[in-house]
Amino acid sequence: MLLGRIIPLFVLLPLLSWGQTAPHTWWVQFTDKDQTPYSIDAPEMFLSERSIQRREMQHIPVDESDLPVDPAYVAAVLALGDVELRNRSRWFNAITVRTDDPTIVEAIGSLPFVADIRSTQRVGQVGHLTKGTWTTPGGMRGGEGDYGASLYQLAMMNGHLLHLEWAARGEGMLIGVLDSGFDGVDTLSGFQDLRDREGILLAQDLAEPGGNVYVSHSHGRAVLSAMAAVRPGELVGSAPNADYALVRTEDAGTEFLIEEDNWVSGAELLDSLGCDVLNTSLGYTVFDDSTMNHTTDQLDGLTARISIAAGMASAKGMIPVNSAGNRGGDEWYYMSMPADAHNILAVGSVNADSVHSWFSGHGPSADGRVKPDVAALGENTLSLGGDGTQVMGLNGTSLASPLVAGLVA
Repeated sequence: MLLGRIIPLFVLLPLLSWGQTAPHTWWVQFTDKDQTPYSIDAPEMFLSERSIQRREMQHIPVDESDLPVDPAYVAAVLALGDVELRNRSRWFNAITVRTDDPTIVEAIGSLPFVADIRSTQRVGQVGHLTKGTWTTPGGMRGGEGDYGASLYQLAMMNGHLLHLEWAARGEGMLIGVLDSGFDGVDTLSGFQDLRDREGILLAQDLAEPGGNVYVSHSHGRAVLSAMAAVRPGELVGSAPNADYALVRTEDAGTEFLIEEDNWVSGAELLDSLGCDVLNTSLGYTVFDDSTMNHTTDQLDGLTARISIAAGMASAKGMIPVNSAGNRGGDEWYYMSMPADAHNILAVGSVNADSVHSWFSGHGPSADGRVKPDVAALGENTLSLGGDGTQVMGLNGTSLASPLVAGLVA
């Protein structure tokens, strides 16, 4: 648990060596929340009414981990000079800041209420596009009515019974989607129904604060379409009547640890908003900076910060659904973080014959738990790919996960 006072076990700063260009994005963890102006007796100051009601319904108490980071600690860090605040984390009692001045980093580390400071992104690294690379095989399976061929991917999990016999298509549920961007969701015809009923309750960019999530990347749009899109006769998502909150946490052009920290802040944001289900079609293993790399023996749900946070999200009453990752066919072999988290649904991929997809990340977890928890169609899954104007068959656990998340809702 990450409650109460955090005692620093070691100091990192003397071990840091500075090159010509300093690391510039930092995770700063504080020691306590002793002087916070917030109280667990007044959760309405930092949680929405919907979030509080979700906890009450599930008998989940508001505790110290829900309290915001002490604003006085944040102000003291920012007062040291050229420091930009990027994100905050209630659950870890930490912030992410950006600075290129090593003397400021040392000053932050010497503050009496700072327990730990770690680099999460470096200046000058050349990234590579790792998300949203799709293949489009043929061989779509047929369907009926407004669903067209997309009925099959729901029927594999008996989702058609929820939709057509129970008339349960996500009504009253709020699904949070953490991804790399939602290109065209504000204009594409496949999301017209979603926009007409004002079903997008939040759209926020945490990867580039202040950015526009609707122009940043197409991966999140394809993922969202598997849940929310309606194209009569072609595609109906797994939860077309749910409401959605869209949060960009991933920078598709690079791979750094800061993206996990963005995710932590995004999950906390969606918790405070009152989300019922979280879908994450992202996963982390190794990074552009190898000193940040994970290893497969860390897949225990209790090591990677993003995996710990996914477990926290579950403890707060949400149901996190996460793709298992697409590294099952390479030397990594296993799932990616945070699919290893405890008390979440990690989703693997199968083909139309319910056979495990060669690329789908394997289990078990490092501590011996069965993973993935469930599987869904991740080969030739129909969604809005390309420029978003066409229904296409796409491959990846990224598409299997939202199918499950929609039916969970």
